[in-house]
Amino acid sequence: MIAVSKKTKSELLSEIKRLQEELEIAKSNSPASGKWDAFAKNSPNEIFLLNKDAVVISSNRTEKSKGSKTKIGKKFITLISKKFQVEAKKAIQITLKKGVYQEFRTEQIVDGESYFFKNKITVTKENERITGAIVEVEDCTEDIVLHYKLAQSEEKYTDFLNQILSGVIIYVDFKLVFANKAAY
Repeated sequence: MIAVSKKTKSELLSEIKRLQEELEIAKSNSPASGKWDAFAKNSPNEIFLLNKDAVVISSNRTEKSKGSKTKIGKKFITLISKKFQVEAKKAIQITLKKGVYQEFRTEQIVDGESYFFKNKITVTKENERITGAIVEVEDCTEDIVLHYKLAQSEEKYTDFLNQILSGVIIYVDFKLVFANKAAY
């Protein structure tokens, strides 16, 4: 004798219909559909396709990136370091529930080096119904490092100008942008 669920016939039919709809949606958003290839093929960024439960169903880095195959089937939030999961989870929930574009930042440390990412998330729809999301992960490490170096450079320059005993005043487009301590 085969054990059968205690669900009613109508509940089972409803569940089967829901699963069939999800399968059709997944097929239409899958890499094989052509839509995915056109969008992700030549992107310099890693792109994830999520279902409505925020589970990774595809990634454009499956062959190129070490470990990407293990990302398929996992909740996207589990791929993010714990430090950034609260912000990421909030952004994912807002996008999947309200259909609103969101951005969040993450950091990953590999061999003691920090890498910074800007994650952009938007929904996928079929017949005006939210079916999942696309997350584009852009490496912004270089921008953040340059911003940090610029801030350090400005600090050194300011310290240097403040050590000068004569007043130094700098205008840009007739606007005062800097005056050292001796100028006061």
